[in-house]
Amino acid sequence: MAMKRIGCFALLLCLLLWSGNTIRGQEIVQQVPAAVTSDPPPDPAYPATMAWPDIPSHGSKMYSVLYIASGSGPHPTVLMLHGFPGNEKNLDLAYSIRRAGWNVLVPFNRGAWGSSGTFSFTHALEDAQASIDFLHDSENAKKFRIDEARIVLVGHSMGGFAAAYAAAHEPLVFAAALISAGNLGPASARQRASDPQFWERWNDNASRLVGTTAQQLVQEVDSDPAKWNYMNCVPQLKDRPVLVLEADDRNTSDNQELANRLRQAGDTHVTEIHMHTDHPFSDRRIAMQAAIVNWLDAITPPRSGSHAKESTSRTKVVLLGTGTPIPDPDRSGPATAIIVDDRAYLIDFGPGVVRRAEAAALTRQIPAVEPGNLRVAFVTHLHSDHTAGYSDLILGGWTSGRKVPLEVYGPSGLQSMTEHILQAYRVDIETRTNPDGPMRDAGRFPDAWKVNAHDIKAGVIYKDEKVTVTAFPTKHAMESYGYRFETPDRTIVISGDTNPVEETIKACNGCDVLIHEAQPLELLAKMPGSIQSFVAKYHTTTEQLAELATKAKPKLLVIYHTISFPPGIAPPRLLPPKGSADALYASPEMLQKEIGSRYSGEFVIGKDLDVY
Repeated sequence: MAMKRIGCFALLLCLLLWSGNTIRGQEIVQQVPAAVTSDPPPDPAYPATMAWPDIPSHGSKMYSVLYIASGSGPHPTVLMLHGFPGNEKNLDLAYSIRRAGWNVLVPFNRGAWGSSGTFSFTHALEDAQASIDFLHDSENAKKFRIDEARIVLVGHSMGGFAAAYAAAHEPLVFAAALISAGNLGPASARQRASDPQFWERWNDNASRLVGTTAQQLVQEVDSDPAKWNYMNCVPQLKDRPVLVLEADDRNTSDNQELANRLRQAGDTHVTEIHMHTDHPFSDRRIAMQAAIVNWLDAITPPRSGSHAKESTSRTKVVLLGTGTPIPDPDRSGPATAIIVDDRAYLIDFGPGVVRRAEAAALTRQIPAVEPGNLRVAFVTHLHSDHTAGYSDLILGGWTSGRKVPLEVYGPSGLQSMTEHILQAYRVDIETRTNPDGPMRDAGRFPDAWKVNAHDIKAGVIYKDEKVTVTAFPTKHAMESYGYRFETPDRTIVISGDTNPVEETIKACNGCDVLIHEAQPLELLAKMPGSIQSFVAKYHTTTEQLAELATKAKPKLLVIYHTISFPPGIAPPRLLPPKGSADALYASPEMLQKEIGSRYSGEFVIGKDLDVY
């Protein structure tokens, strides 16, 4: 398909989670995702692999490398465009993106890196479009497990210009990440005027290319200044997520101007990050990869479009933690935030809740979940994996700026638990608030460390101008409740830990979102009898959840709190005889198969920091 100068489709407005912001590189380093530093568990049925397809482009063929993510897919896919040939390819970034669950296609422009044909900047733009067409070819999508609806361009230097231009002219591209993107026309003119080594550098680079010279490349950008200035792409880019990643190099001023122009044009989905490093990010490779993987995770739209529109509504669901008592480093303890406008309502506070809340505020641009803004919380039951973060929520929220007592609602025993926590930290509170303490300047809010704990029974337990919360009894090993949240535009139901109960079906009854636990049958069959019997009495299997959801009819079913032991974590006593290190790992594909074969509605396997 030819490049078209048309606006974006309305679909591209779906799940745009980023608001305009500038983030320092140091903050991104603190949020390094596991995909940047460690390999995910292997999928024997659909392992990660590579392919080397030849991509046709205007009578020639481009060599390429396609990094295919593990799992049955289809996978969101990055088209990664390299810089001026002969320099950085960013293949380490490609591996990190693949470990995060994405395919990555890296094409090599005509006339460069061994590809046939001749090189020019115009050919580079044509090659980018040819690569997009390759990804959207139905046979290629099926063969390489590509999700055609989720294509994102990532380009470095010259590739950054190509990514901006191609995204602006191809509405089927969902988003673009520009890594120290060179603004080819203005940058060439500036460097010729100020850099005495300009021609030496360009002659050296051009010597690696087929069919061109430095003089021809300069004449090409000089001949059409408007085309080779990516500021002119702003009207076509302003409705899509754009990451502008800057370094301390010749492109900084152009990158900053592009981000500013996008914001001025009304783009609330532009993210600007500056890192103090050189053009190839030589000493910030991990930080650069972390920033891009986090951004991709934040802006990725769901596969189905039916619930995507709701992300622009007043009410959002943020999964702060989807884990279990298992110390899985990629899943914090159970914690979910319901966001209505600028206000957050927290359900459960498992271990890691405060740090996950800060991560959501930073990487998802949701200030309502800043720890100091968490003022109202609910707990489904008092098991440790749902409450081990309680003291951090109380004290971390206070030291982060909460100005009022924390309001918490939950089963009988919550008041006693709260009193004991505050007593346990009595010395901490006293030393922070005494005349020498670091919180003495918070004296205007002397009650901010306090907690108003409310033991509840079934029925309406909380109401304000944003939300009405109804508790309903569930079936677990102790007193437990699920919650129904009714907001101005959505109804959300969360189960907590429970055996299937009719009350959940009644509470949902066609609700917008049902968040429910599910335990995989295939994994349970390998577990000791004591665990199987406990799950049978007090939890919900995938088969049972499929039956329950069929009756409850949620518009979206979100599955969380699933037992799974990543390789190396399962205690030896739990492993089946002769079982491998990953014998008790429940892959997303396992859950997809067990639910999808029994339930025809829309569902997702929830991950920490997902937003719906």
